[in-house]
Amino acid sequence: MVIGVNFTCFRYAGNLRIVGTGLDNRDAFLPVSCYFVVWKRAMEAPIEVIETIQNGQDSVVEWWKILDFLFQAHPANFDRNYNEYHAQMIIVRLRGGLGNQLFQYAAGKALAEHHRTELALDLYTYSKHPYRKFELSKFNIDAREATRSEVHQFTGNNPVVRYLNKRENYFRCPNVFAQPHYHFFEDFLSLPPDLYLSGYWQSEKYFSSVTSIIAKQLTPKEPLDAINSSLQNKIQSQNSVSLHVRRGDYASATSYSSFFGLLPKEYYEKAIAKMSHEVDNPIFYFFSDDPEWFRKTFAGLNGEFIDHNRSEDGYKDLLLMSSCRHNIIANSTFSWWGAWLNSHENKKVIAPHQWFRTNYLTKKEPVYASRFYNTKDLIPDSWIKL
Repeated sequence: MVIGVNFTCFRYAGNLRIVGTGLDNRDAFLPVSCYFVVWKRAMEAPIEVIETIQNGQDSVVEWWKILDFLFQAHPANFDRNYNEYHAQMIIVRLRGGLGNQLFQYAAGKALAEHHRTELALDLYTYSKHPYRKFELSKFNIDAREATRSEVHQFTGNNPVVRYLNKRENYFRCPNVFAQPHYHFFEDFLSLPPDLYLSGYWQSEKYFSSVTSIIAKQLTPKEPLDAINSSLQNKIQSQNSVSLHVRRGDYASATSYSSFFGLLPKEYYEKAIAKMSHEVDNPIFYFFSDDPEWFRKTFAGLNGEFIDHNRSEDGYKDLLLMSSCRHNIIANSTFSWWGAWLNSHENKKVIAPHQWFRTNYLTKKEPVYASRFYNTKDLIPDSWIKL
């Protein structure tokens, strides 16, 4: 058997997934008795060995012997062609607010473009969530909503099985890839073209191959209304700086505040001072989900408070942020995207160095939370971290 140069192995709960041109552009799912705990990628030459743990003992086996064993044990799997069952597609599970949705869409779009296959969106969460809504419909995205039957082909047809699979983070679903940790998963584009994605994917690195597509699609379907259009023109004519403070659920919900934490006032004071030093005559535009608190706390600042857009028009605030020449963001994916969509060539973006209440960047491996919540890939290198 000949394996092409793009050969990659992934372990999913006792299943070895083989992805590569050496299998006629087909994927093979192979249930195996041993767990492959280390996969190696060959960029220019076939892989030589795969390290395995089998029957509790370490061993190093030549790759062709492993594949020969698997082929003899499960030959039908090598002949499986997904096109016989359903058209290949990437389905990405959407959850959370607009900032989270944008990250999830961008990652799914990047993988779909890489494989030249369809992208569909699982919106089931928004039929059950008490206050989160699907908000990407306001933009020029080109992905449709996945049907329930399409989602169930990946996550299980039986509702009890689906519930258990979700509780286990889809560990037993070979066609589902659940984000293994918070930082960038380097083999993301080696994932197969027929897959359900579950995760947050909060790094520009996931969609760096399609940034121009993402920027083009994340434009509003409808022109801004007169008030916001006038304000946008004003913002674009000045050395404008957006400043975003997120409180809301970070302040009111214990589960959120204990994990995310509120940025201290000192962060914004330092960011304002730095921006005032580096930008000539900056004009600040303040955005917050708690404008009353913000006005009291930052009384006397030279700037304009933006609080006229209702919650369902939050995307308009994001567009106004992106129209500013420079940005000061909160520990919020909402203002992250406001800054990322800022297309000014010499923009300055200030972001918090510590994203969560606990600074997982200082935790030593192999503490699990340190691996899972490591934010080293969240803030682009060109941004300033305070």
